[in-house]
Formats: sequence, structure tokens, C-alpha cells
Amino acid sequence: MFQHDRLHPRWIDDCARYLRVVFGDRLEGACVLDYGFGRGNWALAFRKAGARRVVAIDAAEGNVRRFSDFLHRDQLSGIEVIHGDALVEPLAYNVDHVWLYGVLHHVGQPGLLLERLSAAASGPQSHLLVYAYDRGSVRETIVGLVREVVLYEEVAEFTMASGLFCPAARLRARDDLTAPIIRWYSAVELEQQVREHGWRVIARPPDFPVFLGRPGTGEFAPHHLLCAREAGRLEETSSSADISAAAAEDTAADCAALRALWDDLKAGCSAERMAHIGIGLFNAHFAALAYTGRVEEALIQDFLHLAFQCEDSGVSVRSECSRHYRVLAALSAADRPRASLAAALPGHIARHLAGQAIRF
Repeated sequence: MFQHDRLHPRWIDDCARYLRVVFGDRLEGACVLDYGFGRGNWALAFRKAGARRVVAIDAAEGNVRRFSDFLHRDQLSGIEVIHGDALVEPLAYNVDHVWLYGVLHHVGQPGLLLERLSAAASGPQSHLLVYAYDRGSVRETIVGLVREVVLYEEVAEFTMASGLFCPAARLRARDDLTAPIIRWYSAVELEQQVREHGWRVIARPPDFPVFLGRPGTGEFAPHHLLCAREAGRLEETSSSADISAAAAEDTAADCAALRALWDDLKAGCSAERMAHIGIGLFNAHFAALAYTGRVEEALIQDFLHLAFQCEDSGVSVRSECSRHYRVLAALSAADRPRASLAAALPGHIARHLAGQAIRF
């Protein structure tokens, strides 16, 4: 899936700066295990940030071949590239730090993976960085709905369909609609997982895009836990914005509205049409995020897409929630009075429909 990605110096420099912030001076002269290295950018960044040696392991033959060829072509040393799977056999390595970035949420046996990676970094000064998708995010709702009707099992299958996605959606679909498994973790669940394998959380670093100065959208805030063998003072380094209880309630209401319309469509549409609707939802959501940077606008575009499909398909209303929002959308489309109905519905979608005349 990474065959079109190109490694370049500015990207690696940014990654190395991030690693220095996350690990501080712990990387100087260290041996690091980069598990599930994918493109190879973090392995290169670890070397640039001061690591003496990097063991880069990936289960995908294509990733191993491309990264090995890259290292050979540029005559880069200090990185050992291994084709392997820790879920199949234990790792025969002894390292100082483990980098588990973007992998754990795609693993069906997370406990076994953490057990075997932890065995490779068992020293008292060892550290583990774990990244995982956050439960309760808007992305969980959108990705979860679309995965019900669109899931690509082969690279060739996704390649054939990639022209149906706008650029922002295609980059997400490449990960989220091709992975056989996606698990979503609450902060408590993820911390419990690492504790069970002898780790203690010592810091919660910021997300890499936030570190680079890109604004957080509130749509997705993946967990980043820096863990050590010994308990210590927790360094709160995350720069993610806190989400108020009211905002969380609004988002939950919006996601429930999307689910209600989606259920109406699934009950009344063919599998082929639902696949088309799912791709359209993916496009609506990630294009709106890319162009506005606001999750509220993305949720509204998601709703308008699904509401149009309900109108166009003539599917039946299956729940009271769906009925309320579909009536409110019809009143908004006709620009008729709707304040009393909108007042009873929470969320950004209801507020938008209350004040705006829409077009299907």
C-alpha cells in the first residue's frame, strides 16, 4: 500500500525532530526496534536522531523489498531490515527501545504482540512508544460504517477502486478500508494493556501532525503513550485540545443521527448501491476535513450526503431518531418553519438545519 510513497529528507528531518522531543537524550547510541516499519521513515529518523542501530521489522514483503532497495541504493548503514511477524514466532533481539506506531489497532492479538515486543526490550532503562486509534472518535463512526459495506482484501482490488476516492479520502481509505482488523481503544484500555506487560506510562506525546503545527480537528486524537519499565512522574506533553462535555454530547448526537440514516439505507438498498454510498460518505467526510479543518462541517456534509441518498432511494424510516432528522432536513430544504423540532435535537447537524436552507 506504500508503493507510491517517496522518502525525502525534509520528511525524515521532521520525524527526527519529533523523536528527539518524544525520547529526549535516550536515543543517543541506543538500539531501537521499529516494528511494522511500513514506509521506513521512522527507521531513518531514529538513525538521524542519534540511534546507533535500528532493527526494522515488517510482515509485508513489499515493504521489506522497497525499504531494503532504498537503503542499498543510498548506501545507508545502521538499519537492519527483517521480514518477520512477531505473532508467528518470538523475536530474537535485545533492544533498548521499541517503536510501535500505527500497528496495534490492526492486530487481532494485541496482548501477544506486546508480550513478544516487551521481551525484546526487557532492560530497566528500556522504553516503549505505543500509538493506537481512539475509541469514541468521529473517525470511528465514519470508518466503522463504511467498513460494513466496503473492505478491500487485495492491493489490486483497492488500486482498481482508488479512482473513486478524492485525494484526502484515498489516503485514509488506503489504511482504514484495507486493514483486516481495526480496534479502537479508550485511554484506560490502552494503558491497562501496557501495564499488563510491565510498562508504566511516563508521557503522552502530541500527535505528529499537531507537533508539526497543524490544527487538531477534534475528529481524531490517537493515543500516544511513552512507557518505561520503572514508574515515574507523568510528563503531560500532549498538545491536543481538551474536548468539553457539551461538545462530546453534540458529537455523539451527530454520530447517532448518521447511524440512523445509515441503517435506513442498509435496510432498503442493494449491496452494490451501499458500496457506492459508503465511498461517497468517505469522500464527503475527509474532503470536508481537508478543506475546512472543522469536524462540525464534516459532520454536516456527512449528513447531507446520507439524507440525499435516503431521499433519492425512497427508503423507509426505521427509527424515531431517523424520522426526526429526515423531517427536519425536508423542512430545511423547503425553508419552512422548523425551530420547535430543531430545538429538541442536540448537535451541530440539527443547529445547521435549523438555520440554513439546504439543497438535496
